[in-house]
Amino acid sequence: MSKNTRLLSILFIVLSAIAVRIPHVLDSNLVLDGDEAIIGLMAIDFIENGKFPGYFAGQHYGLSTIEVLTSAFSFQIFGIQDWAQKLSTFVIWVIGLIYFYKALTHIQPKHWKMALLISLLLAWAPTWLYWSMKARGGYVSAFCAVSVLLFLITKPQPKSSNYIFIGVLFSLISQFQLLFCLGVIPLILYKTVHQWKNKSWLIPISGIVTMLMLYPAKIAQVNIWNPSLLTFNHGISSWLSNFPLRLTHHFSGTYYLGANWPMTPLALACGALLTLFLGSFLLYTLIKWGKRKELFNTKSLLAFGIGGNIVVSFFLIPGGRYYLPILMLLLLLVFLSFKKETLKVNVALGALCLLFISASLRNPFKVKADQYRFATNMDKSSLNLLSETLEKEKIKNVFTANGLGQYQLMFYTKGEVNARYLLEKD
Repeated sequence: MSKNTRLLSILFIVLSAIAVRIPHVLDSNLVLDGDEAIIGLMAIDFIENGKFPGYFAGQHYGLSTIEVLTSAFSFQIFGIQDWAQKLSTFVIWVIGLIYFYKALTHIQPKHWKMALLISLLLAWAPTWLYWSMKARGGYVSAFCAVSVLLFLITKPQPKSSNYIFIGVLFSLISQFQLLFCLGVIPLILYKTVHQWKNKSWLIPISGIVTMLMLYPAKIAQVNIWNPSLLTFNHGISSWLSNFPLRLTHHFSGTYYLGANWPMTPLALACGALLTLFLGSFLLYTLIKWGKRKELFNTKSLLAFGIGGNIVVSFFLIPGGRYYLPILMLLLLLVFLSFKKETLKVNVALGALCLLFISASLRNPFKVKADQYRFATNMDKSSLNLLSETLEKEKIKNVFTANGLGQYQLMFYTKGEVNARYLLEKD
């Protein structure tokens, strides 16, 4: 593939990813949820008070430095606007999308058309339609870092500096969003063991050094919210019976926290197909393991990582966002499964691309209002009305009836109103 072809492919991927999201950004009902508003408030604090951002406010996890700094930069240019934060977060995600495509071309340079189509599937899938613009404490940063890590790990002739960067990135991913580590741990272990003589031992060393450097920032962070990360009260049978539908909602993007909202037929088709793909590829890998064939290769290790993400979700509170690491790894697994680039394969991938972009442009939510139903009962118009009323009445301190609504209100008053939830910690 020529350099011009690669650049044109990247340009097309980026522009098409932007085009799919334009209707969402231009939506007059666009509103940040409570966690996004916290990132916005951290950005305002950085701009006005110079407080350098670390972990998500009040937590010892969810490293938010990149998302806050990009939001602050965007606010400086466009003003404190919700869409400005969305755009800055999307830039981080697009960088990850580019490196994902470049990783595919590392693996099979001649299969650039297939790599382009696989990357478009990631760009157009409703799975990341909204989350690619959600700054919520490290998810998008983790996606970008995993993509860069895959780019480095698939380099044919890595330099010593590549191993250092891999270790640094892995440590950062563990702080951005720990779940994203599960998919790449097997790959990193394999790389470290099999290229030990090529200085791959720099991976664990650089990773440990990075963790030690981050530790002071972590312990200095005020820790208010310290929930139990794992829960052991799920019934296996009920979890298994609900898992396919939960995964379908995840791939279609039609959820918020633990709630699943009705989806359009196109979104249902996308979610069901991706769920079927995932099950088929994992089953195929298990059969290969049973026959002791292809036990230690990239496909098997990717399947093991995806399986680990699924198993861990059993011990987490229900939530579609916990499966966000899967799609990128699944599409990489699909790419590796085709040893030859044939017209039939590309036509099938092209058809999937059309389905994905149709579902995203149509809006995956069957009820459009569900797109902004964040359990606070406050939409854009009510937030604006409330902000204007508080300003008119010169009210600066209020209580809210919802734990996430307080952050929305503080963001949409640009930090001029102090809001607290009626809870002891607040």
